[in-house]
Amino acid sequence: MHGVAFSPDGTRVAGAGRDRTVRIWEPGATGDPLVITGHDAVVRNVAFSPEGRRIATASYDKTVRIFDAFSGARLHELQGHDDEVLQVGFSPDGRRIFSAGWDRTVRLWEADGTPVMAIDGHAQAVWGGAFSRDSRFLATAGEDGAVRLWELVAPMPSFYEPGQGYLWSIVHSPDGKELATAGADGTVRLWNARDGLLKRRLEGTRDLVGEIAYSPDGRRLASAGYDGLVRIFDIAGGHGPMILKGHAGFVRSVAFSPDGAELATAGADGMVRVWNARDGLLLAGLGKSGGTAVRRVVFSPSGKLLASACGDGHVRLWNPRSQTLVREIPVGRDMVAGLAFSPDGGQLAAAGMDGTIALIDPATGEVQKRLRRSEQGIYTVRWSPDGRQLAATGDDSAVTVWDTVSGRPKMVFLLGQSVMAADFSPSGRFLVIADSAVALTIPVEFGALAADPRVLLQQAQQDAGMVLKGFNLVQEP
Repeated sequence: MHGVAFSPDGTRVAGAGRDRTVRIWEPGATGDPLVITGHDAVVRNVAFSPEGRRIATASYDKTVRIFDAFSGARLHELQGHDDEVLQVGFSPDGRRIFSAGWDRTVRLWEADGTPVMAIDGHAQAVWGGAFSRDSRFLATAGEDGAVRLWELVAPMPSFYEPGQGYLWSIVHSPDGKELATAGADGTVRLWNARDGLLKRRLEGTRDLVGEIAYSPDGRRLASAGYDGLVRIFDIAGGHGPMILKGHAGFVRSVAFSPDGAELATAGADGMVRVWNARDGLLLAGLGKSGGTAVRRVVFSPSGKLLASACGDGHVRLWNPRSQTLVREIPVGRDMVAGLAFSPDGGQLAAAGMDGTIALIDPATGEVQKRLRRSEQGIYTVRWSPDGRQLAATGDDSAVTVWDTVSGRPKMVFLLGQSVMAADFSPSGRFLVIADSAVALTIPVEFGALAADPRVLLQQAQQDAGMVLKGFNLVQEP
């Protein structure tokens, strides 16, 4: 046997076997144990649900399975690990299941098998884990010698108004106190970022708004409309929007220069236009985009470069002062949809509809690294304020957060459908993501702590009543 577990009432004991089965005995009773089959390899671990009606099993066949603890019937099969699964456990409230594996990840699931997230926080295999008594925290122990605590539940604000439609753009105000959202119904909404309460609506069109952007001082907000118009709202003064006309076809992207004096826009006509953000005067038209639509436009932090993401698979760097093309960078064969400079301007992230992100040195045009998420398209990329993390959203119904130094994904948030937008809070601790018509706030680190394992373990034992025994974290009564 590899693992054993008592039922909560102490009347049964389950054993995980090398013969690919799980056996459940009633100590002191006569007769044969209940034999549960279904795994294709060694069963490494077993756990009872808090009410004792279900068991979860972890197997070397890379799956977690949920069985009826009385009949042995299989209820759910949980797939997601890329290697052998070593540990499994239910949260005390019975709502969640965690699994840990040789692939160095910890995965969180709803009790019905729905995946919630994958946490990549250990350098080697994860051998053990346990929930805190209130189900808010998960402690994990890895072969790397680290014990880590993850905060799983926190009261986070969401942003929703009936009828607002699918969200296409989310952005925090520069001071982080406000959040703006826009999408299918054409209305820009301003929310209190702390409590999720709606502050005001900025109405200018009934057509879809593809992107919004705050000015650096937070006093104005620009919107890109599918009606072919750009609107600049005076948030501080409360005046009606200034309307910029010039694009032929829908406008897809807007971006203020770092000093707030200029606004760059891009759209279906293949043009990048630069405007005086104060009076709306057109300053420049930059037109070389391979004859295809421009999906995104962004200024570098210094304001000396303007980057455009194009439908022909290229990123183009412009000098907005001289209105000249500085560099043309081939990224891939598919459309480049997401584009973002790192906070220090040293890298440019370009995301394509082929599911990859190219990290580019804007000084040379060299692609320094490629991050692959899936085979499906990526719409948005966002850097954390410290430049150490990069978030991406797209067609695969997930938000992925990468460690930009190692190039490894550190967190994956699974949602129900395509995710069009996300934005880091100015503190970098939270992400706001667009899940259909609702904007959700999620903590990026989930309370992850890295410290001397002995100190962290002692703290975990004191705070959560956990004791490390071998490779297993066991909940004390």
